[in-house]
Amino acid sequence: LLLDEPTIGLDVVAQVTIQKCLKEYNAQRGVTMLLTSHYMRDVEALCKRVLVITHGRLIYDGALSGITVAVTLCFRFYLSLRITGTARRRANRAVWTARVTLGSSVFSFMVAGLVLYRSLVYLTNKARPSFDLFPHPLQSGQLPIISAPGIFPAGFACTSDPAVSCAERFFVALIAQGATSGLIIAVLGLTAVLVLISWFIALIAFTAVRKPDPEKWNARRLGLWMTDGFWWLRVAGTWLALSVLLAVLVGALFNLSPSFQGWAASHAGHWLATKMTPEWTQHAIDTVTFAVLASAATAGAARLRLETLAKRARPAVGVVLDVDNYLRETPIAGTPRARIAERFVSLLRYVREKGFDRVIIVSHSQGTVITADLLRFLNYGVPEASRDHQLVTDLRCRLITMGSPLRQLYGANFPHLYGWVNASDPSAEEEKERKENPLRTRELPAIASRCPDPNELRVECWVNLYTSGDYVGRNLWCDDDWNGVWERRMADQAIRGDRRRERCLGAGTHTHYWESVDVAEELDQLIATPSAMEQAALAYRLGGDGGGQSRVTPS
Repeated sequence: LLLDEPTIGLDVVAQVTIQKCLKEYNAQRGVTMLLTSHYMRDVEALCKRVLVITHGRLIYDGALSGITVAVTLCFRFYLSLRITGTARRRANRAVWTARVTLGSSVFSFMVAGLVLYRSLVYLTNKARPSFDLFPHPLQSGQLPIISAPGIFPAGFACTSDPAVSCAERFFVALIAQGATSGLIIAVLGLTAVLVLISWFIALIAFTAVRKPDPEKWNARRLGLWMTDGFWWLRVAGTWLALSVLLAVLVGALFNLSPSFQGWAASHAGHWLATKMTPEWTQHAIDTVTFAVLASAATAGAARLRLETLAKRARPAVGVVLDVDNYLRETPIAGTPRARIAERFVSLLRYVREKGFDRVIIVSHSQGTVITADLLRFLNYGVPEASRDHQLVTDLRCRLITMGSPLRQLYGANFPHLYGWVNASDPSAEEEKERKENPLRTRELPAIASRCPDPNELRVECWVNLYTSGDYVGRNLWCDDDWNGVWERRMADQAIRGDRRRERCLGAGTHTHYWESVDVAEELDQLIATPSAMEQAALAYRLGGDGGGQSRVTPS
């Protein structure tokens, strides 16, 4: 069955239906399918084997994962040689995000797998009197097991030792075969990561327990501390990814190459050499397993304390879960972003039918990303012939964002998805010039042309409020190196420019904006201030034919 880009031009639901139909047809009829496509979603969904042909020559024939690794390495090499400036910075940020997500996932899977294996050993020993995974050994004292690479450890055989069951020997040998000799490297790397992020965690915990008072706390000092915490967080992420990669490579080399194992033992030092052995790994796994089981057993007794701890940690953990859920791409026909957008647009349509003078959208944290994404999509992603294309304009929307992660989280870690957020950031040369000219950091920043642009969202005004101790999101338009970026500013001191308005509310955290009088003040001002069109109409009425000199200044 020859298929040439079978789903091009179809909507997402139809694509999924055709992919499912082809897979079922292949499974039922056993028909070989040859797919030619530039659409990688089709390739990932349908193909186990990939062939790459260029200029009439076959240059690759193998699994999809192999070509993914090859393309990634080539792309990385290309980036290091050809891309410079802002594009290089964006690529480095995207690479950092990939490193952290993959490194943390691999480490978590490694620990969970080892704990699972050890738990199975514990259960098999408990059930040994009545049940054994393996038959009893022969009278000779040994029962060879059929060799199955990747499943059974090489050279494994049951023995008649009454002290140790055959199942326990099997799982212990399986753990030792699984490249676990490098576990100590991953453990040391994780320890270094915890040390690096300890400042950031301690700062979040302290400000969560003891709410900062904007009148008494030094807002600038808190802002600089939090900025340092963000920097150490990025260093820790890189260190985690490199540690896990090194641990996997070293563990694999230990198992595959006895000569490398001898070389490493002679050059790594006595302490490290003793830790890179199956015996130490087994002991470490036992310790972790017993700790996990003990934690599960005592969770009920410590329920109240755990609930208190969870309430304190909920905001920080919620940030990670919100980002992961919001950017999730499955199910294809109903991603979280799409379902949220459907409800949001339905609400805006309902409000438009009511004919309000203006609409003020107040958003906090992840809600600022949802709102900005949707309003920008209505401007660029909806056909001009649709009524929804003018939805925001018809509503005369004004936007207030508080603790917005658009710049510090999404723009920094997903630069190609949210390039519109930091498109106006200074280049490396401009940053160097600013550092050499400290007087520029004392001038009020000009934000009239800075991104994100309110005109892309079609809002009449965009007000961003932040606190210096917010660990999720802070400033959108003001420069981080401006001396006044973390100082509290009153309403008449807010930084203004072309539909933009930004001010720091002083020392504070991510969860206390709704208690601030400054937020209520900004909301009252947006409600009371007429729009530019309303001011012009009022001035025309007061001036008669428009030739008078009457002016209207909003309070």
